Amino acid sequence: MRMTRTVLPSLFAICALGYAASAAHAEEAQIDDRESRRAAILGEFDSDGDGRLSLEERGAARTAHREDRRQGVLDRFDADGDGQLTGDERTAAREGRAARRAENGGEGGGRGMPGGGRGGRRGGQRGFGQR
Repeated sequence: MRMTRTVLPSLFAICALGYAASAAHAEEAQIDDRESRRAAILGEFDSDGDGRLSLEERGAARTAHREDRRQGVLDRFDADGDGQLTGDERTAAREGRAARRAENGGEGGGRGMPGGGRGGRRGGQRGFGQR
């Protein structure tokens, strides 16, 4: 009985420390990923080289992002390869998106939802040096 009183709290403490270390590492990796994406976007779309995206540069970045996402959907779901989604292909795309959201625990909702769109903020992304 005495061993149980000692071992269980110790095991709990070890698990808690492991979880905290894992969460800290995941957060650090997410920050690194965000910074590398920001650097890539600035490198590609900061045409005047001032380290900030103007309204025009942000518009170009958004347009390119939308086209990349559109092409990705076509690559995955355009079964007949005609460059357009039929009704059945659209249904498959919606089901695929719902399945991915379910796998992520509901993360990645639409605009204004946690993980989706603009992160629930109005006025677009911050941190890209809006003018």
